[in-house]
Amino acid sequence: MPSVDDLDVAVESLKQTLDQLLSSPAALSLVSSLHSLLSSLGVPPSAHPTADQMALSLFCTVVTLVNYYLLFGGRHVSRRRALRQDLRRAAERVHELEEKLLALQAEEQAGKREEERGERPVR
Repeated sequence: MPSVDDLDVAVESLKQTLDQLLSSPAALSLVSSLHSLLSSLGVPPSAHPTADQMALSLFCTVVTLVNYYLLFGGRHVSRRRALRQDLRRAAERVHELEEKLLALQAEEQAGKREEERGERPVR
């Protein structure tokens, strides 16, 4: 098990890496672009998020999506599989009923033709 000192070193290293990423030209450009967009939408500059706030929002979003997938993803997969099977069964049933309907319509047409010829249908 890692010691407290090892954890402190790891946390400090993570902080430094995060600071480097947030002060990179790409991150600063993204923050600047977002601030420009918010200003054009009428949001006051005091309400513009900082790079740290944007990183926290992104992190929370990713963690939420991963947790949602882990907690509920399996249930969605099983529901979709069950729905697919139900749909397949329903399509087969519709096909059977259509065949029966076509057979009945053919019998009815044959009966009408026989009546037109003056023949009695045999039952």
